[in-house]
Amino acid sequence: MTPDLLITLGGSVAGYIMKLISLKSQQQHDLFLQALKLKEASDASMNAAIQRVGSDAGKFVRRLIVMSVLFGVIFLPMLAPLFGVPLVVEGRTEATSFLFGLIEVEGTKIFEEVHGILLIPELRQCFLALVAFYFGQGAARAR
Repeated sequence: MTPDLLITLGGSVAGYIMKLISLKSQQQHDLFLQALKLKEASDASMNAAIQRVGSDAGKFVRRLIVMSVLFGVIFLPMLAPLFGVPLVVEGRTEATSFLFGLIEVEGTKIFEEVHGILLIPELRQCFLALVAFYFGQGAARAR
């Protein structure tokens, strides 16, 4: 191969690669413009919805949901023992096995009455999720 042919082939390959890079960049630019138009349309739709309903209604509904969850999941179970209402807890008897563990019989469901307060991990998780939600809203509002 002659040096002229190598230079021509090298220039052709380099031009082809540059054209591919240019096309890819143009495609990304077009996608970005489309995403920007979609975001503007979404913002316009949200603004129109706020104008129709008002932001105070959303705040009221969110607060009502939080208060309902707090009352039903946390406060109501804490008040029940004060009025003498027993708490029913589900449990299981231990599984039994026969023939050196080859045959195992599952335990049966039992329900027991408990007098007192039942503290389960779900209560803590629910309360922490509500607190985190409100702290997250406060941090977003401060920006």
